[in-house]
This record gives sequence, C-alpha cells and structure tokens, in this order.
Amino acid sequence: MLTVKALLNAPQRAEAESHVTQQGSFSSSDDSLSVWQPVVTETCVSVGTEAVMIPPGALLLLPCCFSMCLAEVYVLDDSVGLGRTFDGIGGLSGGGATSRLLINYQEPYRSQILDYLFKPNFGASLHILKVEIGGDAQTTDGTEPSHMHDEKDENFFRGYEWWLMKEAKKRNPNITLIGLPWAFPGWIGHGTKWPYTFPEVTAKYVVSWVIGAKQHHDLDIDYIGIWNEKQFDAKYIKVLRGMLDRVGLVNVGIIAADGNWDISKALLLDPHLSDAVEVIGVHYPGTTTVKEALLTGKRLWSSEDYSTFNNDIGAGCWARILNQNYVNGMMTSTISWNLIASYYEDLPFGRDGLMTAEEPWSGNYVVEAPIWITAHTTQFAQPGWNYLPTVGHLAQGGSYVALTDGKGNLTVIIETMTHNHSECIRPPLPPYSVSPQTATFQLKGSFAALTELQQWHSKLDFETKKDVLFKHTDPIKVQDGHFTLKLGVDEVYTITTMFSGQKGHYPDPPISAPFPKKYFDDFDVRNPPFSEAPYFADQTGVFEYFTNLTDPGPHVFTSRQVVSQRPVTWAEDADQTISVIGDHSWQNLTVTCDIYIETVNGGVFLAARVDQGGESVRKAMGVFYWVFGNGTYKVTNDIGGKKVLAEGLSGTRPGVWHTLTLTVKGDHAFGMLNNHPLWKNVVVHQPKNGWAAIGTHSFEFAQFDNFLASWLGELSSIPVFGSGTNIIRAIHVYDLACIVQNVIDHKPKAHYFIAVDDTKNTLEDIVKGASKGLLNSSGVLFRSPPLNRTDETISLSNGGENMAKQFQLPKRIFINNIDSYSSKYIAKYLSTCAVGGSLEEDEGEEEENKVSRRDDNVEDDRFQIVGTVRSKNEKVKSFALEEYSALSRDELLRRLIECDVIVYNISEDAEVTDEATWAISALHSEMEHFGSPKMFVLVSTLMTWAMTKPADPDDPEVPLIEDDFRRKRPHPSFKEQASAEKLVLKLGKTKKSKLSTYVVAAGLQYGMGEGVFHYFFKASWLGELSSVPVFGSGTNIIPAIHVYDLACIVQNVIDHKPKAHYFIAVDDSKNTLEDIVKAILYVLGPEEVNKVSRDDAHLTQELTQTDLDQLSLNLRIEPILLRDMFNLRWVCESGIIENIDSVVEEYKQTRRLLPIKICLLGPPAAGKTSVAAHLCNHYKLHHIRVKEATEEKIKHLEEMLQQSDGENENDEALKEAQELLDSLKDSLSQRGDQLDDENVLRIIREKLNSKPCRNQGFVLDGYPITYEQAKELFFDEDMEKDPRSKLLPHNKKIIPEYIFSLDATDEFLKERVQNLPQSVAEEMHYTQDEFLQRLSTFREANTEDDTVLNYFDELEIHPEHVEVSNIDDTENRAVIEKIIEVVGGAMNYGPTQKEQAEEERKRAVERHQQLIQEAAETELIEAVEKARMTVVLEEWNKNVKEVKKQEHELLETRSIPMRHYLMKYVIPTLTQGLLECCKVKPEDPVDFLAEYFLRSSSED
Repeated sequence: MLTVKALLNAPQRAEAESHVTQQGSFSSSDDSLSVWQPVVTETCVSVGTEAVMIPPGALLLLPCCFSMCLAEVYVLDDSVGLGRTFDGIGGLSGGGATSRLLINYQEPYRSQILDYLFKPNFGASLHILKVEIGGDAQTTDGTEPSHMHDEKDENFFRGYEWWLMKEAKKRNPNITLIGLPWAFPGWIGHGTKWPYTFPEVTAKYVVSWVIGAKQHHDLDIDYIGIWNEKQFDAKYIKVLRGMLDRVGLVNVGIIAADGNWDISKALLLDPHLSDAVEVIGVHYPGTTTVKEALLTGKRLWSSEDYSTFNNDIGAGCWARILNQNYVNGMMTSTISWNLIASYYEDLPFGRDGLMTAEEPWSGNYVVEAPIWITAHTTQFAQPGWNYLPTVGHLAQGGSYVALTDGKGNLTVIIETMTHNHSECIRPPLPPYSVSPQTATFQLKGSFAALTELQQWHSKLDFETKKDVLFKHTDPIKVQDGHFTLKLGVDEVYTITTMFSGQKGHYPDPPISAPFPKKYFDDFDVRNPPFSEAPYFADQTGVFEYFTNLTDPGPHVFTSRQVVSQRPVTWAEDADQTISVIGDHSWQNLTVTCDIYIETVNGGVFLAARVDQGGESVRKAMGVFYWVFGNGTYKVTNDIGGKKVLAEGLSGTRPGVWHTLTLTVKGDHAFGMLNNHPLWKNVVVHQPKNGWAAIGTHSFEFAQFDNFLASWLGELSSIPVFGSGTNIIRAIHVYDLACIVQNVIDHKPKAHYFIAVDDTKNTLEDIVKGASKGLLNSSGVLFRSPPLNRTDETISLSNGGENMAKQFQLPKRIFINNIDSYSSKYIAKYLSTCAVGGSLEEDEGEEEENKVSRRDDNVEDDRFQIVGTVRSKNEKVKSFALEEYSALSRDELLRRLIECDVIVYNISEDAEVTDEATWAISALHSEMEHFGSPKMFVLVSTLMTWAMTKPADPDDPEVPLIEDDFRRKRPHPSFKEQASAEKLVLKLGKTKKSKLSTYVVAAGLQYGMGEGVFHYFFKASWLGELSSVPVFGSGTNIIPAIHVYDLACIVQNVIDHKPKAHYFIAVDDSKNTLEDIVKAILYVLGPEEVNKVSRDDAHLTQELTQTDLDQLSLNLRIEPILLRDMFNLRWVCESGIIENIDSVVEEYKQTRRLLPIKICLLGPPAAGKTSVAAHLCNHYKLHHIRVKEATEEKIKHLEEMLQQSDGENENDEALKEAQELLDSLKDSLSQRGDQLDDENVLRIIREKLNSKPCRNQGFVLDGYPITYEQAKELFFDEDMEKDPRSKLLPHNKKIIPEYIFSLDATDEFLKERVQNLPQSVAEEMHYTQDEFLQRLSTFREANTEDDTVLNYFDELEIHPEHVEVSNIDDTENRAVIEKIIEVVGGAMNYGPTQKEQAEEERKRAVERHQQLIQEAAETELIEAVEKARMTVVLEEWNKNVKEVKKQEHELLETRSIPMRHYLMKYVIPTLTQGLLECCKVKPEDPVDFLAEYFLRSSSED
C-alpha cells in the first residue's frame, strides 16, 4: 500500500501560502469539500521501506490514492510545520435580545448557568463572547437599548450586555470580547436612515461604546464589527480605524464585514482598507471559504454560525462545523448564534442557543447537548494553539483536527456526524455519507514519544435516545507511535495529552413551570439593577424604569417608552412600539394597566393574544385596545391598527393617568376605562392565544404603571373598604381547629382564649398580597409557602405544650413514565378521582355518568399526580402537577419519598423493571424516616402467568384465579417482571404500617389510543391491506382489560388498602385473538383476516418481539378478589368485543383520526376536479366522482360474477348483482353514458357509507347538483324527525362538514376552456357546444330558490364561496390555499416512513440538482465573461496596434522637412569633416570636428 510520507515541508507550505497566485489554487471539485491544494515540485512517498521522489506531473495521481491511503492511517506530525493559529470558540448574545430572560433568574441558578457557559474546564468553557451594541431596534427576537438614545444622551448601564461581559470576564479573565452593531438609534445619519452617510458620526458613536466599556465597567473590548449582515462601506471602516487609533485604542481590532465574503476582493484591491481590517468575519459559510479570502492572508472567522434548534440534530450540526470550518475553510474561530436561548420560545428561532434558560420564574434551565459538544474543543485547546497541517476528512466520512500548544501537548477532535443528524438551519447541506470505520493515527515529530492519551467521548444516539455526552473513558495506549479507534456514526472524540477536562455538574434546577397565571408589577424600584422590568420583552421601542419627578403621588416609579424616533433598523420593525410578556398559550385573559400619554397626538395600547414578535412583529395579530390623546379609542385585530373591531370617544387626554382594562374570553373582548365599561362584546375569532403586551401608537414617550395580567375570572382590581390602614388580627381555620382540639383534650383551668396568629397586617396589606398573586416584579412569593407534602401533620404549640392533630391532605401519587400509553391513562384517570372516591357506593348511577369519578367543583380532594417522563421535550401534561426527566437515583428517591403512593407500571416496558425493583428496595431501606405511611403499587402483566399450567388438566376451561399465584410460571421473556412481583410482595410484609405493597397483574390493555392492539386498529383504519394478519392460529384466549378499568382497580387499591396484596386485572371476556381482530375489522376496515404463522410474524416491522409475545398469550383466568373487595365502575366489563363501537370511537377521538368530509360544487371548468385531487392528496381523502364511482361499481359487479363461475346460480346475492349490473348498463346505453338519478344516488350513497370514506373522509366532486338529489342522497330513514327541529332528517355519518362553492363568471369560464388544448377539451367534454350546454344547465339549476346550496344552508352547514378569477392560476393554487385555510390541519397518521423517506429523497435530489444548476450557471457565466474578455482584449490589441501605426505614420510625416534640411546643409559638411578627420587623425576627433564646423559656418 502507498502511504503519504510528506506532502509539504514547512518552507514549501509557507511559500505556497504567501504566493498562492503562482504556487497554488483553490479547489472545490467536491460539493461538500473545499480544500486548498498547493502545487509542489516533488513529493516524497514511501513504497514499502524505500522512499521515492514523485515529479510534479505525478501529483495528478495523488487524489485517487488519498482515499486509499487515509482510510486507515492518519499522520499527526508537527515536524513539517504548523498550520494556522486557533482563535477560539464563542457564543453571541444579541441579534437580538437573546439573553433577555437570563438576568431575571434568581441565585444560585443564574450563576450556575453562567458557569456552564464560561467557567473554564466546567462546561462549554467558551473562549469568546460577542455581544450586540444595542441600537433601539428589533434585531431578531427583540430590541436592545442603545447607550445613546439621542446625540446628547449617554448611559452605559442600559441593557444587560455589560453585566454579561463582566460575568464572563469574572469566570475567564482571558475571554475575548467583541461588539457588533445590528441597528443604530435614529439620530445616526441625521435622518437619512443610513449610518454611512456621516461616517465620522457613526464611528464616534461606536468608539464611545468601547470607551464606556472600559471607563464604567473596566472591560477591554478586543474587536469591533461594522454593521451586521449589511453592506460594508470602505470609507467608514477606514474612518473607524483612524478614530480608534487617535483615541489610543490601537489594540482594538476590526472584524469585517459579518456577512458574506465580498469584502475579500475589496481588501485585495485597497491596501489601506486591508490595513484597517484585522479579521474577515463571515456568517453561515457552510464550512467553505473563497480564494480571495485566502489571498488576503487575513485570519478567517465564522463570526456567526449554528443558529439551529438545540436538540441532538443541533448538537450534530455544531460538532460538524466546529471541525469542518477549519478543515474545509481554514476558519480559525466559530461563534454560535446564539449563546443561550433565554427568550420566549415562541419568538423566532426558539431554543437556537447552546443551552436553554427561558423560565426565570421557575428557575428551570436545561444544559443541552451543544454545551458538551463545545467542551470537546474548548476544554483541551486554547486560543494561541496551532492547528497541525495534517487535518482533514476521514475515509468513511467525518473529519478530524489536531492542535498543539508547541510545547508537546496535542489535542485531536474527531467527529462522524451523519448528514441527516447534523443539518444546520442554513445553508443547505449537500448529500454525503458516513459509516462506521476504524482509524489509525500515527504520531510523529514531537508527539512520537507519547505513550498514553486521555479520551473523552460523546455519542448522539438517535435510535435509543440515550445519548452519551462528554464522558471521560479509559486512556488510550500509544504503541510504536500509533493508536487506533473504532468510530461509529454520530460520535465525537477528543484524544488529548491534557488532563484539564471536567464535566461540571450542579444539582437539578427546579422543574419546569408555565408563566404565573397571575402577574403584577408596580415598577416601584428606586435603584433597579437593570434598566428593563422583569419578563417584559421589547419587540419595537425600548421600555425602561423611569422616575417621574413631576408626580408626587402613586406614579413616581413607572415604566416608560423612551425611543422617540424610528431607528436605523436591521429588521422590519413595527411602526408602533410594543413589549410583550407572559405565556404565548394564554387565551382567556384580563390585562390591566395605568397609562400616561405624554404627547397631544400620542396614543397607547394594552393587548392580549399577541401572536407574533421578533422579525415578524410588524404582522402581529391580537386584541389591541388603544386610547389616544385626542379623546378617542379604538379596538383592532392587528398592531398596525388597520383591522378595526370597534371605535369611539373615550375622553382620554395627555398629561393625565388613566386605567385601562382589557378582557378577552372565548370569541369576545371587553374594555374598561378607569374601572367603567367603555366597550363590550367585540367579536374576535383569531388569534386564539398569545402574549399580553403594552405599547404606543408611534415612536413617542409614554408611561405605564401597575401592570396586572391574570386569568379571566379574577378581578382586575380588588376593592379595599375604608382607608385600609386598620390592623386585622386573623387565624388560619386549621389553627383554630387545633386550638379547639387542645381545649377538649387538656381541659385547662383558664376558660377564655384569644385565637389569633402572630401577624399584625393591615387590611390593605392583606388585599395587596392577594391581588398581586404569586409573583411581584422581583419574583418574591406573596403567599405563604405550601405545607410540606411529606408530612401529613400540622404541628402547633399552645401554652408551651406541643400538640398535633392529623389532617388528611390530598394524596400525592407518583407514576413512572406518564408519557407512555398505559401510565398516561392511569395517571389521567386518577387525576380526576377524589381521595376515597371508590369507597362510596354508586348504585343507581346512570350509565353515561359511570366514567365520572368526582365532583369537578371540589379541588382539594383530588389525587395529585406527579411522575417521570421519557421525553423532556414534551409539554407538561394537564393532569400532572409535576413532571421529572433524567433524574439521578438520589433525586428520584427524594421525589418518591415526597409522595403518599408510588405506582410503578412495568406492564409496557421491561426496561423499567430494574428501576422499579430499585425503587421498592430504596424505599424499604428509608422507611424508618418516613413522615407518613407509604403505599407501593406495582402494575405488572399477566405475561408472568403465561406458562402456567391449567387449574384442572382434565378440564382446560377451568380458569386460573388469584389463589394460583404461587404456581404461576412466567413467559421466558418476562422472568424479570415475575421476580419484581415477588420482591414487591416480600418487602411489603416487614412493616406494613410504614410501607404497604400491592401487585396488580393486568391483562393486555386496550382503549383510548390503544397499546398492543394498535397495529390492528391502524391497519384496519388505513385500509391499505386487503386483509389484516392474525398471528398463529388465532384461537388463543386473550385476557384483556380497558386501560381505564385498570386505573379504576389501582384507585380501589389505594382507597381500600385491602388485606389481599395480589390482584388480577381482567374483564369478563374470554375472547380469542381472531375474534378481537375480526371485531375491529367489522367496524373499521377490511372484513377478511389472514393467518400468519408465528415464525413469519417477526417480519411485521410495526410490532416488536414483546408485542408478538403478548399477542401469543393463551390464558383462561378470572379475578375473584376484585368483585369481593372493590367498588368498580367498569367502562368495559364485558370486554372489547361487546364494546367495540365505543372502543373504536375512543381510538379515533384520542388519536384525532376524524374523517374530513368535503363537498365541492360549482360550474363546469371551475376547477373542481383538480382542486379535489389536490385536497385528497393533501389530506389523504377519497375522491368521489360520479363517473369513476360508476365505473368502479360496474367493474366490481363483473368481477364478482366472474369469480362465481356459474356456481351457486340460485344465490340471492348473485342474482341481485346481475340485476344491478344489467340495470346500470341499460341506463348507460339509453342515456348516452349517463346514469339515471336512482342508480347514481345508490352508488354514491354506498360509496359514502364505505369504511374507507367513514374512516378517512372524502371529497365529493360536483355532486349533488340539485336540491332533490341532495335531500335524497343524505336522507336517513332511521332518523326520526324532531317536531321541534326545523332541520331535515339527514345521515350525520355521511353528510359533508364543509361545502365549497367555486364561483366564476361565464366569461372567465369560457376563456379558460378556450385556452385548453383540443384533445383535453374533447376528453373533458368541453367542446364548445357541450360546454355551453353544461354551463347553461348549471346556471338554470342554481337560479331557483331550492338549490343544492339552500339544502345545506337549511342544515346549518353554510357553504363557503370561493372566487375563481385568476386566468393565469391554472392549478387553482389560490383556491386550494383558501380551502385548506378553512378546513385546517389533517386528521390522520401523517406520512408513512416510506413516504417520508421518498420526500426526503426528493428534497435531496432537488438540492443536488439545484447545486448542479448553480454550478453550471456559474461556469456558464464565467465562460461567457472569459469569452467577452477575450474579445475585448483582442479588440484592445487591435486598437493599440492601429494607434501605434498611426503614430508612426504621423512621425514619419512630420520628419520629412527636417530630413530635407539635414540632407542639404548638414550631411555634406559632416561628410567632408569626417573625411578630413580621417586624413589628419587628431588626438581629439570631437574637438577637431567642432572647429571644422565653425570654420565652415563662418566661411558660409
């Protein structure tokens, strides 16, 4: 094998880099790889043990041997020289307001977050912090305030970037600080809205920021940028450089231009500009660079990159670009936008940070995978280290880089990120592949003597979702200068000599919680730590704390909007200012605020349900309540104020405080002014949810105070009677009860007692505490802390004696994996149950109320549900009080001890069994420390009985019962569950007063969204199979139970605390697998089953082996104890088959598999059929047209009769089929290929009632045409007409939900038909005569009173009229978009894996084709330009030649007189003088000739 010995020595590489125009070229032959290829004179390559010299021409063969050579051995050698200097990895705060919520975190959580970002050798350990220089304008997710709102204003304490830089510097004194403007305040440019108009003004503004950082915060800014992602201006850059130098900031470098690579060409052409710029910064380069950038010799940085959702794919993107930005693009620094996702997630680019901290009110934050991907580089290499020249791509995909400090230390970072798991948000990633591989690295130079290296490993596991992140594994032994790694896909390795690595860790932060449902801020902060009030996220304008010195009353401290002119913007700001707050999911809301208009023409607003912010703020919708200084008000549906819902007189004026109250509930909004109704019942259909907000009508000064947002139903203001200064002595009702208890027990000598607590609060204080709810502006709790849930007693003291009274608190139940099928519905059921609810008899309860477990008006007696979830990304369940994810064992045990009841469900997931056994063991060991008794319930599976022999061998139909527990035998795959059952029962026998244990062995669970039976439901509902498989013989008895019935049994165990400890949970049915499947098919889909052997069953990809094991269960078993001990409210006592209709309905409703039924009507050529086809494809519906349905019916009848082959001629069904077929054919022949109404109605009705249409839905295309047809088609004979109802009897199962009438003028339709090709017109029967006849018939049928549209109107199904008027829109896209907007989202399973893969393949092909097309276009442009330049050059040369010729001729012409003079007077004398000189031969010939000419001249 050939291996590359050395490609370049150090001098050759240096020469090549410095003379790239002569010595090398920039190549990008591979779309996914761009490398710099220096050309060398010769190369040394070893063959066996001998070295040979390869001449330059032979280098053409090197690329083909690279993949062969480097597939196995990669050389790490510093003896051939070093590569570029590493400048570090960083994060970007700003662009904009991406760290907005971070400052509002309370300690210690805020410091913990900062440590994860900046603390060396702890987390991300970032080397660089880049911040936005605030410009008062929207810059992606909000605005950041400028240090100079106007030309005379300077304030270096606004915003939070100063604080962030100081905190970063505190943790890492060597961190590099960078500032970059996104926008500028409006006074920059003196009204031109362009910062380059007056470059000196803009430069002075930026330099003042740098100086202020030093003077006020002792921060040394290392680099400054120009204008983010905007056009650069060479003059401004030079002016900025000059101004920095003049004020002594010569060490502050300039990065330009924070956009694309265009500045590279300018630097090559302008040496003064080149001197001014220190670093070329580019955004989202896709890991590649350009030749001109390399030619500049400048440092190249990806000064903004990543910008991707911070899940595992985001981590993969970050891992890939951190390496390949240097491997492909020679970029020595990469900076992530953004540093931390600390802004409202529903703003643009939610969670696009290295970690997430978006809940300061709860304290929750998440250390995401990108943090640990960053650590692979930052903890083992520092700025100033050098890359080795031997870096590149791995043979089977992936890349590696190596760095050294020049002192013998080595760090190698390897990544193997696959394409689909590492796509960044931009730019598009060309296709490539990665596969597992073995890589050997050879150490040379100063590394040759190394014997051991440290190893850190991360694995993004997209299959099991069990990532390994930044794990320190066993050291690697280096043998003979070599070490070998087995590399999987989606992995990152760091191999290093450094021992500095550490995976920092803090205790888990508080659990995630939504924004408080009630929030109040009075802005009464005399010396605020930050300029902005907590949680308010400015989206246009700037809202700051303000001290109102002109108001000695209650409004001294307020929030003020301070931007008075439109900034030089970066994004498309709104024309109004706005600051949002709260929870984007808020719907019904009351917002109250005191407002102060400062200008005569001014105006302010309160808003609710604001649906958009960030770069889209200009398009924000919501409910906006405006009042103006001219005494008017307005209610609008948009921030622009164009969609007016109500308006009128308000009496508001400037210079006066007013109180606005906005209430939105359902589809209605109400407004109050100064606590009196001003407007009401304004209808608001959209949006349904959004933030609360405050704002102004324009860029103007205005003030806000006493802001309150709360759920509807809570008063916007609470009255205080009298002055409110009276002292109220009070006592908690339980404390009073305890005192009464003590009196009863002690029979004290004293006979009069005063029962009050220790507080001396005024009435106003109490009301304020209640009205402000959970949080004030500092996040402090107003109400008393809740009782400790682990202690069921309230201890009080009286007269120095400690006494206790037991008060029953709501039971707290822990359930594992509440995001899984079974546990979710058990938890959901129990969350609706009252404590002790099953102890009450419910005889005589109505059937429809049997599922109801409690009185919804009683809140305190309900079970409180907490539990673990497998996926931390899911939203908090509405039925769960708390959710936990990825807890350590110690933390999990603490959570378990907090609960009264612990339910572990191992019936679904065998992997949970180990955790369940640990949990019961840990609880058992801690039970002496319990403050109250605990109960442990293990929900197991009857698979632990699967191999049990029948109770009576002679009579296999005798069922097993609970008493047979000790002789049960588990299925081989469920032995761990059986062992867990035994352990739970064993540990419950020791101290039952402290810890009681129960086991509930459940049959196969069904109901709601379905579990193990889901495969059969899905296959039947989809209807894609002609028959549904039954595995094995299908005769095995399946013990089963509805999941809610299982939950009811668990509830009874909790309430009754029975003496028995083992229960069998099954219903009364003895159904076989085949019977269950047939019952499902009877309701949903094809009526045939297909027997599949158990050996072939594993080929069904949708089912796991565990599923197949459960479906093979054959067990006759009966629960005896359930009926004897419990009060069960059964949902499906008789089993799944007897209740199949309700079970199927549950399945559809739970999974939102609801049919979408559409009817499209309209004149011929309106586009009904093409629109219907698109809708069917979009929603996966069935297209029903009369013609196709008729053909399909005839074909079906013919096939049915052919298959009979004359047999069973007397079969009644065959006779009916033959008669119907004859009738259809006769009708078609007699009516010219058109059926009579009776047969059409019969066929269409049958189609609508078919199971596929009942399951998925349909689009009924162009039928019915008349009122009578519609009435007959949808008539329901079984529906009794309600004499009180005006509605016609109709079949609700087949009646369309959406009626769309495509409206078009006759002229339009005629023009459309005329534009059709002749062949298409004939095929569609749109020839001139046919079309006009059909159009006339349609118009006649729709001019009467009883039209088909009237029929639907009478049923309160009001048709939507859609205008078709664009002749160029041949595909009716506008019509389709309108219909989709009305209908909404699909209600099906979505695309299959095969469809997804095909769609992804199409996108990849499209991207590839696009890249090819772009490359071809570029090549064509270059060729055209080259040809043009060749022609120009030829023309130039021709012109030059002609000019020279003309000049020569001119000179020749001008020289003729002179020539004549010389020939007549000079040449003869000169000739004679030379002859005389030859004769005399004087010592000085020149003097002789001179004298001779003088004599001749005088003689003449």
